Amino acid sequence: MLSSFGTSMRDRVEDKLPYVDVPALVVRGGKDGMVGQAWAEQVTRLLPRGRLTVMDGLPHMVPYRDPRGLAREVTAFLREAAP
Repeated sequence: MLSSFGTSMRDRVEDKLPYVDVPALVVRGGKDGMVGQAWAEQVTRLLPRGRLTVMDGLPHMVPYRDPRGLAREVTAFLREAAP
């Protein structure tokens, strides 16, 4: 785990996000203790076509905590992003 963390600090996702040229949905649980709101907003701003969705009351690992709610968010995003 520590090795992976060190690698992630050297290979920053933030440096790559401006090159993502497709619609991208950033999803954060409203009670996520690992991913802060400020970082989620920063990531969204770095994505040329990014959108942030915060799922109220949920902790980290939204797909495990509310898969149906996440599916609704993704479906709505895809409908809006489709040409």
